[in-house]
Amino acid sequence: MPAIAALRRDQLRDASQVLARAFDDDPVFRYLYPTTRRRRWSCRSFLGAVTRDGVPFGEAWAALDAGRVIGAAGWLPDGAYPPTRWRAARQLAASWPALLTLRTFRDGLRYLTETEKLHPKAPHWYLAVIGVEPGRQGQGLGGKLLAVVLDRILKRIPGIPEDVHFFVFQPSALRIHLLLLAGTAIVAALYPIRIVAKLPIAATLRDEVIG
Repeated sequence: MPAIAALRRDQLRDASQVLARAFDDDPVFRYLYPTTRRRRWSCRSFLGAVTRDGVPFGEAWAALDAGRVIGAAGWLPDGAYPPTRWRAARQLAASWPALLTLRTFRDGLRYLTETEKLHPKAPHWYLAVIGVEPGRQGQGLGGKLLAVVLDRILKRIPGIPEDVHFFVFQPSALRIHLLLLAGTAIVAALYPIRIVAKLPIAATLRDEVIG
C-alpha cells in the first residue's frame, strides 16, 4: 500500500527522475526540448531544483511504495514565495543544464518571466510541482499528495475542530456519515406516512379493511 511521507534529501534524485518521466509529455517541455534524451535530463535538473526548494520548509512530499519514490510534490508555504535572491540563485544554478542552449535559455526565461507576471502577489501557499510515475497514474496518488497539505491548510480556518479532516480518510467519519444517512432516510420515510395517516381517506380505508 503506497504511503505519503516527507521527502528526504537522499530521495531527491529519485524524485526528480520520477517527475521527469511524469512531465515527459508536457507540451511546454516538448516544445523546449524536442528530443527525448535532452528532455529527460533537462526536466530532471529543473524539476529537481523546484522540489528541492520546498525541502527546507518541510513541504516536499513523496508517495512511496515499499520505500521507492513513485510520486512527489513540492509546496512552498505562505511567505516563502517569491524566493529570496539566495534561493533563486541556488535554484537557477541547479537547473542550469535545462538552459544550456541559446534557444532554451531565451524561451525558458521568457516562459518563467511571463509566468511570474501572473503569479498572485497576496500571501498564499504555492504548489510548485507535482507528478506521479506514469505507470502509477490514475491510482489516486496525486490526490493523496495534495491532501496531506490541503487538509492542514483548511484546518487553519478559525472555528474548525482539530479532529476534523477534509481530505484524510477516517473510518470513524465514515461510520458517522452512514448513521446520519440512515437516520435521515428513516425520518424522510416516516414523515409522509404520518401525514397520510391523518387524512380522512386513511380512516375510511381502515374501516373498510376492519369491516
